[in-house]
Amino acid sequence: MKYTQENLSRSQHEREVSARLRGAVDACIRASANEMWAQHNAVNNSLNARVQQLEGAKEGLQAHLQKVWSPESVVLVCYYL
Repeated sequence: MKYTQENLSRSQHEREVSARLRGAVDACIRASANEMWAQHNAVNNSLNARVQQLEGAKEGLQAHLQKVWSPESVVLVCYYL
């Protein structure tokens, strides 16, 4: 009977330790997942901002190119040649 009680007590203790460990692992996994999502969102926001910057620069360059290659400027260039 003594061994049975010891086994039951040890088993209960191991179940408690196991439950605490599962809780700690679950918390760690949740924290990691939250950090990964935060990084994912930060990278997406940065990429979107960079795309907008590049699109603005492209539009500016296209507008400048249109001014440079407008019919009036082409006529002036031909005139001076």
